[in-house]
Amino acid sequence: MTPTAANRIAPATPPRQRLRRRPKTRFAWRKAFYWLGVGLCLAALAALGQWMLTSARPKQPAGPTLAASLFDAPWSADPVQFIALGPQGEATPAFLSLLAHNDDGRFPEMHGRDLASVFPGLRLGEDPPAKQAVIALYPGLSALLTPVAQGGLYGAPLTRVRWQAPRFRRDLLRRLRAARDRLPEGAEANVFLGNLPDPADGDARFALPGKPPWEHFGAALALYNQAMASLAGELPEATVVDLRALFRGHGRHAGDRGRRLYQPQDPSRWWEGDSSRFNERGTDAARRAFLLAMARTWGRGG
Repeated sequence: MTPTAANRIAPATPPRQRLRRRPKTRFAWRKAFYWLGVGLCLAALAALGQWMLTSARPKQPAGPTLAASLFDAPWSADPVQFIALGPQGEATPAFLSLLAHNDDGRFPEMHGRDLASVFPGLRLGEDPPAKQAVIALYPGLSALLTPVAQGGLYGAPLTRVRWQAPRFRRDLLRRLRAARDRLPEGAEANVFLGNLPDPADGDARFALPGKPPWEHFGAALALYNQAMASLAGELPEATVVDLRALFRGHGRHAGDRGRRLYQPQDPSRWWEGDSSRFNERGTDAARRAFLLAMARTWGRGG
């Protein structure tokens, strides 16, 4: 029997699939509150850190106190030549420049406390040389903080430093003689030598970034300071400005109460991050020390 079309069994029709509706986009409140909380916590921590740094910074200026009375009257009415000698081949350190003229914007409390205030006839640079002179020299730490591979001494054996120290002394003497040669014949010069502070504060593990510690750094620094002291001892017109003693406790461990050199009255650091230059407080402290030594030379300040 031939099945009719009506008797034919139609193939099963698959059920119509229901289209799923995409859920409505909802604002992820929980996630938003979470990240908002994280942001507020980070902001609070940053504010706390800034407050701690600000509150820990001493309110008083760095270095020795300079009474305004030291600068009330001229130290000399005659023209005076000022010669600043910084590290050879480098820019003059800021504190040497501030000796002649204070920057009232950066250091308002030092207004009127500079050489221009006590030497009305102060001469600089290309000015005609005078028969009186003030020579300020600070050789810096470049030689001791430059690796041996770059022509310095960092990482060198102590025997090499002992050989190099007399040469360092001769170079300083040569620079001082060259400065004096710029003056008229018979001119008088007062020389002020700033010795070398220790950015490591005696730590034998002191190391330059990316370099191993140099165990002889402290000994090398002492040899160089001895060379400067020997030079000053042979020059009756020379005075050593003891920056090494002044900067103790303001190096890499400044603020560490457990250290022997901790300075409770001023636990701040006086160096830039690379330990080769003074920061704002170190600049102010060094300048004050030089001015105090000069004031004493001219019979001021005891």
